[in-house]
Amino acid sequence: MNRVVRRRLDRLNRVYSFSKQHLTEVKGYVAAVTQLGEQLDRVGVLTLQSEAGDLEEDASTARKNELRQVIEADHPSHIVRIARSATPADPELRKRFRMPGRGVSLQAFLPAARAMAAEAASRKELLIGEGLPETFLEELNAALDGYAEAVNQKDIGRASHVGARPELAAITREMGLLVRRLDSINRYRFRQDGELLAAWNSVKDVAWPLTDKPGPAGGTAAA
Repeated sequence: MNRVVRRRLDRLNRVYSFSKQHLTEVKGYVAAVTQLGEQLDRVGVLTLQSEAGDLEEDASTARKNELRQVIEADHPSHIVRIARSATPADPELRKRFRMPGRGVSLQAFLPAARAMAAEAASRKELLIGEGLPETFLEELNAALDGYAEAVNQKDIGRASHVGARPELAAITREMGLLVRRLDSINRYRFRQDGELLAAWNSVKDVAWPLTDKPGPAGGTAAA
């Protein structure tokens, strides 16, 4: 969450606390305060969801990159070297193994590595006879499974983060309208109490982007 949003939420909590401390029987006031509290609770849930999604995406990206480096450094090149040494026994073997390029895309890397692992499994006995460790293919497939899982978790984290944005934006606009309603009520309530009016103006002083449509001067509509 960026500093602007945190500052805005901090002000909203202050508005909510002030409004609860200065309740009135004016119609609509209590309902607005109650709704503001409920929306603040929901924002807290969405904020945690968004931040957790960010952390999941970052951790999964790091894990994905780490596993790809390990796979590229340790596995394809070793299979290729073993296959080349076995060429006299199987002349076609050299053609069947091609290392995925280091610049290959995410979408192409995993299928290419899976295809190499499957080809190696079909010729496992020959490759083991040429020096391929017996556990090599199990280790390669485990690394590829981990890579695929990291990609999946990265997508889940991104979806969680991105999915929270529209609702957060909608609730923020709604809370801005509630603050305006409370402001209208409080300005009249405190018109003869300069101290309370100043206190209210201090806590509610937040810019609310209620719409993204251009205003008359080409900017956003006035908050």
